[in-house]
Amino acid sequence: MPCIFTIHNLALQGIRPYSGDESSFCHWFPQYVSTLLPIANTSVFDPRYTNCINPMRMGVVLSDKVHLVSTTYAEEVLKSSDYQKGFFGGEGLEADLKAKAEMGCVIGIINGCMYENMPKIESEQPKISSVDLLVDAENALLAWQAKTDVVSAVDSIALSRINQCKWQLIQQQHNQSSSDASTTNHCWPFLMTSVGRLTEQKVLILLQHLPDDVEPALSGKSVLEGLLIILARQQPQGIFILLGSGDKHIAKAVQSIAAKYSNFLFVNGYDETLSNTLYRQGDLFLMPSSFERKQWDGLLLNLNC
Repeated sequence: MPCIFTIHNLALQGIRPYSGDESSFCHWFPQYVSTLLPIANTSVFDPRYTNCINPMRMGVVLSDKVHLVSTTYAEEVLKSSDYQKGFFGGEGLEADLKAKAEMGCVIGIINGCMYENMPKIESEQPKISSVDLLVDAENALLAWQAKTDVVSAVDSIALSRINQCKWQLIQQQHNQSSSDASTTNHCWPFLMTSVGRLTEQKVLILLQHLPDDVEPALSGKSVLEGLLIILARQQPQGIFILLGSGDKHIAKAVQSIAAKYSNFLFVNGYDETLSNTLYRQGDLFLMPSSFERKQWDGLLLNLNC
């Protein structure tokens, strides 16, 4: 029977000792040892750790075709990973994947599901005011603080930024004519949002430094700083709100940037109500990923147009 092996995240390979340990494959599944031995060196053992079994490699080598979840990812996994540059490629299995690709057996297809009788979704949902959105963020932060004895620096920065933004919005409403319809539900002219885990494979790309050939104003800046500088230039009253938690080192770096840029609110955690609001209300949803570099290469250029 033909077998298609689907890969969503090549970094999760399930590597474990093959023998000589209570957690080893031979200890757990002795009945399969004799079957795997003839193919162990070519398709079972990890190419980097010679006494470890690699289920991901087994799937790649022994399947008839390998499917990855986008055409771009199918190209990226054929190259070696370069963590210094924030690039996640074949993760040690690029040689096996190249061999498979040369046989025409590596395919990238974007994930998607179509269901019959899908309920209709209103294309236009009424926006809540920006002040109400900030209140949602503030409530999430206060709920987290109720469980701690000390207010963290990242939460303190976020609360201060929320107060600044609310004051600016209230001042803008006050300065506008009461006859102006926009005062009834005042919103930022442009809201960029992002919700996700702070991991190397996701948010780390935002902390990579921009190339040397960028304009002087962006020289030496990170991708995230570049986005914020361009956002301020193109949308002076726009703002970027990032909701996420995860790697503490990444959070610390994002926290430092959040303290410098008034058009950036970093909420370090997860809150369901705030998450849903950010998904619905944003004009642009940012989904960073080191697995889709081609799309990111032109992002700053497009925003700067």
